Amino acid sequence: MRRWWWPATGLLVAILTAVVLFVVRGNGELTVNGQVVPPDELRTYAAAHSLDLDTPDGHRAAVAGITRFKVVQQQAYDRGLVGYLDYAGFLRDLEKKNKQPGYGVTSYQPASYLSYLESNLSLGLRRALVAERRITPTEAQLQAFYSAHKDEYARRTDTIQLTLQGGGRIQRLRIDDANAYTYSKYRTTLFTAAQELAVGDSVPVIGDTAGGQVLVTCTARTPGGYKTLPEVRQELTERYVDQQFQRYLDALTTATRVEEK
Repeated sequence: MRRWWWPATGLLVAILTAVVLFVVRGNGELTVNGQVVPPDELRTYAAAHSLDLDTPDGHRAAVAGITRFKVVQQQAYDRGLVGYLDYAGFLRDLEKKNKQPGYGVTSYQPASYLSYLESNLSLGLRRALVAERRITPTEAQLQAFYSAHKDEYARRTDTIQLTLQGGGRIQRLRIDDANAYTYSKYRTTLFTAAQELAVGDSVPVIGDTAGGQVLVTCTARTPGGYKTLPEVRQELTERYVDQQFQRYLDALTTATRVEEK
């Protein structure tokens, strides 16, 4: 009796596992906000992102990814950035693209073209939202963002103004956060001496300066502190926009109705 029971139990487990995987993989119809996503489109998305649809994790990642892609596509469509929402339109666009002469990629496959489209639509939508001022910061928002990330803009070294006298000439140098690493690596003796000098102090340095020994004088020193908002405004604005763009998509994706039968 036991010999028959265990194989039968194993067979039952295998059948139940197959049923569970069938449901998880969603071999039926997938819809995103009522729009049908055919199996070929899901497979194309999975191939574009190296996802294995035959595993539960791979399938879930593909469904989540294509849901977000559909959100971007719908937003881009609403703004005239793309002329279709369905997979048939995508295939027509792919065929048209491959007939056009061009440089670089000579022929796209569905997966590579979807990846190309996904990137372009995301970039186009981001630009559109910036133009609409949907994701750009006010001055107060940028100031708050700067305060929240201020530690990331700490200067690693003081800004030091130096004069080097030797060999009948005077040379002026500035060591700051932007070039400190270069000086510390290639003109180590000079860099080390500069770190110790107070304003008005001088020290002879030899070994890594052109022309032999020179007298190094510190003429000014500004404590490292933090880069100011005007100094990092452009980079900080781009970071803020990137963050708000992702949050914008997150909110839309969360509100998206996804059904898999």
